Amino acid sequence: MKGTSSTSFGVKAYLTTDAMTVVKSNIKKAIAPKVTPKPTPKPTATPIGEPTPTPTPTPVVVPTNVPKTYSNLIANWEFETVSSATIQKNSYSSATETFSYPSNFSLNTYATTSTKSDLGTYMKGMRLGDSASTSSTVKIASSYAGQTFLISCDAKMNSLGTNSTEMNLKINARGTSGTPIIVPNSNALVINSASFSGITEQWKSFAAKVVLSNADLMTTFVGPYFSLDMTSVGGTFQIDNLQVVPLLTGDNSIANFSFLKANNPTLMADIPSKINQATGDIVMKLPEGTDMTKLIASYEVTGGNVVVNSSFQSSGITVNNFTTAQNYYVTNQANVRKYQVKASALQTGLPSVMVNMNQSKVIITQETYLPATIEIKGGTVDYASPLPATTTEIKGRGNSSWGMDKKGYKIKLTKTASVLGMPTNKTWVLIANYADKSLMRNYLAYTLASSLNGLDFTPRMKFVNLFLNGRYNGLYLLGDAVEVSPTRVPVTKTTGNDTGFLLEVNFRMNMDWYNPKKATPFVSTTGGYYMEYTDPEPRASSSPKPLELTGAQMTAIASTIQSIETAIYTKNPATYDPLIDYASFNDWFIMEELFSNLDSGFVTSCFMHKDVGGKLKMGPIWDFDSSSGNSDNSWFVKTTGYMGAGGSWLSNVTQNGTGLTRLKARWVAIKPIINKMMTMIDQTTELIRPSFTENFDLWKIQGIYVWPNSPAIASATTLDQQVAILKDWMTKRITWMNSVLG
Repeated sequence: MKGTSSTSFGVKAYLTTDAMTVVKSNIKKAIAPKVTPKPTPKPTATPIGEPTPTPTPTPVVVPTNVPKTYSNLIANWEFETVSSATIQKNSYSSATETFSYPSNFSLNTYATTSTKSDLGTYMKGMRLGDSASTSSTVKIASSYAGQTFLISCDAKMNSLGTNSTEMNLKINARGTSGTPIIVPNSNALVINSASFSGITEQWKSFAAKVVLSNADLMTTFVGPYFSLDMTSVGGTFQIDNLQVVPLLTGDNSIANFSFLKANNPTLMADIPSKINQATGDIVMKLPEGTDMTKLIASYEVTGGNVVVNSSFQSSGITVNNFTTAQNYYVTNQANVRKYQVKASALQTGLPSVMVNMNQSKVIITQETYLPATIEIKGGTVDYASPLPATTTEIKGRGNSSWGMDKKGYKIKLTKTASVLGMPTNKTWVLIANYADKSLMRNYLAYTLASSLNGLDFTPRMKFVNLFLNGRYNGLYLLGDAVEVSPTRVPVTKTTGNDTGFLLEVNFRMNMDWYNPKKATPFVSTTGGYYMEYTDPEPRASSSPKPLELTGAQMTAIASTIQSIETAIYTKNPATYDPLIDYASFNDWFIMEELFSNLDSGFVTSCFMHKDVGGKLKMGPIWDFDSSSGNSDNSWFVKTTGYMGAGGSWLSNVTQNGTGLTRLKARWVAIKPIINKMMTMIDQTTELIRPSFTENFDLWKIQGIYVWPNSPAIASATTLDQQVAILKDWMTKRITWMNSVLG
């Protein structure tokens, strides 16, 4: 059976809610022993889109005494207390006769009178047919010949009565004219006073496995049925949870377990799972604030029936409470296999960002945007604010970080919108911080720089939990892209040669593996620096868009940059002051040096911009995950000495005469802001603590080297250890900068 967990036999099911048992595999005795399941280890997370291995299934034993709820069974009897008169009214006088009752027929406590004739022997049953009708033409399907069934129930003896030895419960299967069709015997399950060892008022669970013979299966009489025979003198007893369930064949496995939005309207998207077939673990993370008490799971099951809390399940139909782990048991003739569904909603206080694409298996590249929808919901932090589901596009972003397992993304909304309280825009970035085991270096740098008024613009960033196609992907920063915009880099793009522009120092532009045959134009200075036209971008060879850079504009920009470099190399402020904004140069230099940023030596991620008729300004700062001692290069781990931020350009502007005086004055002015760094780290630590745990429960890299981790960062395994390393490094770095700048 695939795509559902139950078999329909034309019998309507009714639910019960009390406790009962699910029996162990290969049942050979009438009484099933109690078994406590052993815990299973958590699976290792697999990045989105990668297949989960499916090793050989491991048979497991089903535990007893779990809560029950039943649906979609062949026969599902519920019993409730009724009078003898009611029983007599619905029965025949002869013990050999049978009758069929409506599917909602209920009967429970059998309270006998003083003589056997008052109650008699009754056979109550529901035919195993494709209809509840009593028509003589109803036949059982030939496919049931030789079928194995599991018969089980709970029973309790209320009182022994005058002749307890005659109190029997027999569950049979009979064919035409009452002919038994059970192999190996006609009484599939017999329960009497001996079954309770003379103890009353104690529920026990009973079960047996039987096989239907081939005899009488294709007759045109009333057809085979399961019946319940009860005889008693004087005593009373109850039965509940009577189940007759087919046991299927196959490898009894579950695949493609998910919560579909179509069946769960409160969800933001379909929520897939990661299944570890070796351990049976099915792991799911849901967005912040999801109601876990009433969820409907969908899945594919092969070769078995699915049971949860003793309830036989229907894929896409049965509702369960997933506030705690749920055990899913797949039963067949050979064994009962256990899966444990560990579904939980994040409880981090941070907003959840759900990006959904049409593809079931996501393949995202850096080159091509894919259509998607985005929705933001949940969270208790002060910046948490919902973004209704809206159309967008998504592609990959990052340079070296794109090669890491946890990747960064760029989002382009169809319409401009404010996101998490940040100014309205279309383009947004999702930063993974995979190599930064503290997850906060970028955030700290952007937060500190936003307090420095020498920089026109610093990207605003907010911590969020990201879900891609419903799959939790970890803790991210969501925020501003570096681009020309009135609320970001504030320059004016024109069609004339004197246009505003944004450049990135990027050594890769001169590398054939990155820019084959130098097909994409870039600025090359006599000082050996290569700068990429970031915004506007160079005009495409065909179908150019408005305000893309023309050849004449690129020539003009390159000439301007070369003139500025030449002026800077004079080391004379009188020469370069008319061309550069030294306030932005100072703040950019302080930020890059304070954090000892790996890329800061005019290698990559170093931005500068210029407006029409204006001076060249440094900024915005960008890409600080490999900073603050997070490097396997000893030069960037040390806390003393200049790291070379800005290469020879910034060295000439900040380290000589007037330039150094200006730099020292600026450092003294912002020291009150710098001195708040430890408090900022402590506050950020508590902000992300719950999400830190969730992130590294998925990305199991704590204690493992990831480029470019220092040995200390690679070996640390907790948030507090990572923070201690960061604070120690930053404290020493601030101390050194105070010593040289005042």
